[in-house]
Amino acid sequence: MKLDLSKFKTIVCFGDSITYGFGAWSMDQSWPRLLASRVSIPVVNAGVNGETGMDGLWRVAEDVLSRDPAVVIINFGMNDYYCYARDRRVQKLDYAYRKMLEQLCCPGRKIFVAKFYGASIKKIYDPAGEFDKMYGELWKDFPEISIISDIWNGVFANADAMYDEVHPNERGYEIIFWNIFTEIRRLLDENGLLKQI
Repeated sequence: MKLDLSKFKTIVCFGDSITYGFGAWSMDQSWPRLLASRVSIPVVNAGVNGETGMDGLWRVAEDVLSRDPAVVIINFGMNDYYCYARDRRVQKLDYAYRKMLEQLCCPGRKIFVAKFYGASIKKIYDPAGEFDKMYGELWKDFPEISIISDIWNGVFANADAMYDEVHPNERGYEIIFWNIFTEIRRLLDENGLLKQI
């Protein structure tokens, strides 16, 4: 995909505490900061601790669109799981994502949506496959987006990579960075956005 870099100038990482970097020693160890060290355009960490997808929806214009992003990486859902009743979790997150994507999707911009769980913790957060179905339907209705299926690979079941029960530490965020970078690297390379290291 060809990004419109004449119009769009940044990468925005948009999400909750997993994007913010809660649990790392410093913000320099958040996965957006690690991504910034690898690319030639500014990376904005628009993660806010404790937010649900609905919280994120209210700040799309101010925290994402105002930054003119060429690439947006979105990761909400963990707080939706904990904050909403079981019969409302999927509905609330689905609604928030759809309204975000209606605003964000446009020619020349790439959107990645990262699942808030992975294979190692699916049995906890999505035992019935309801969230998997939601992500699949999002991709069907917004085929220009890409779904990142497992940012948690190598993290959640690794005590050395976790700060607490749900947040990585600095080692965990480095693993999450590589899981995300693997998924987006080709796009960055094709558009000349990788730093020569």
